[in-house]
Amino acid sequence: MREVTVAAVQFACSADPAENVATAERLVREAAKRGAQIVCLQELFETQYFCTGEDPAAFELARPFKGHPTVARFQTLCRELGVVVPVNFFENAGRVFFNTAAIVDADGTVL
Repeated sequence: MREVTVAAVQFACSADPAENVATAERLVREAAKRGAQIVCLQELFETQYFCTGEDPAAFELARPFKGHPTVARFQTLCRELGVVVPVNFFENAGRVFFNTAAIVDADGTVL
């Protein structure tokens, strides 16, 4: 049987997506340094959590999966560190919106 080390990280998100993504990256790096092979981030970590109600303004936060900058950033990070990270984001797929998880493998591919 193979042992796998999993880390779960959580932090208080600000209103600044760039700051939140940088914090998530820093925590993934720290977890990997401590031996984690899979690092789980909190749901919708790019922004303050907005799913407790229905605010039409939240739809402005959604972006398409293809070319998503946060997914791309974590593809590079996972490849560099050799870790797996589920990257949860608010997806705009045409006229449909999803709370999506892109599983980024240790080689940077999205599963």
